[in-house]
Amino acid sequence: MRFSDLPALVVHLRPYRESSAMVQFFTRQEGRLVGVMKGLHRRRHPISVQPFCYGTLSCVGRGGLMTVTQFDVTGRYTLVGDILSAGFYVLELISRCLDEKQAEPILFDATLQVLAKLQSEAAMAPILRDYELQLLEGLGYGINFELEAASGRAIVREAEYVFDAQSGFCQANVNGAGYPGWVLQSISRREFADPQVRRLAKQLNRAALAPLLGPAPLVSRSLFTGGARG
Repeated sequence: MRFSDLPALVVHLRPYRESSAMVQFFTRQEGRLVGVMKGLHRRRHPISVQPFCYGTLSCVGRGGLMTVTQFDVTGRYTLVGDILSAGFYVLELISRCLDEKQAEPILFDATLQVLAKLQSEAAMAPILRDYELQLLEGLGYGINFELEAASGRAIVREAEYVFDAQSGFCQANVNGAGYPGWVLQSISRREFADPQVRRLAKQLNRAALAPLLGPAPLVSRSLFTGGARG
């Protein structure tokens, strides 16, 4: 199987044997691909291939591990500090939530957009919350903010709700034990100006992503400083 000139983003890279590297790419047409770049460290002026680089990828292979025949770097997202940690968080979500060769062109475009927004140093938390919701929707795990799961009743701003990642929302029996309806409505509209909305959106998205991520902790979360964790 041969792929040529795929728009691609470098997600992860690690040394492979003496002079090669195993590179994980996220491509628009073919999803997540892992390929070996041979002789990367033997060149006099090695190509700067690292996470957040993007360009066009050509590769060949029959099994899961491809051989990279060409990767032309056209740019790189420049992120620093906690913004860099947020970028690694985005890449780790892609690596952990998508199967290899699972084509997700809309999610690919959304990933490039979120990295561009982070690079512009826009407010980090709303960008990450919005991306998490796009990721869930794109993979078929979107949260229904309109209706209760069991009863089918409309979610109202005055009530409180508890959330189950497998089924959705149901009304809480005790006040203060769940998510206020007005918060859920704000999250649904991607309105994160209120600190309580941001805090509960982070909590909600983490619960919704848990079945996709599995029990292993996200490495990128340990990179954030203070209260800036993703």
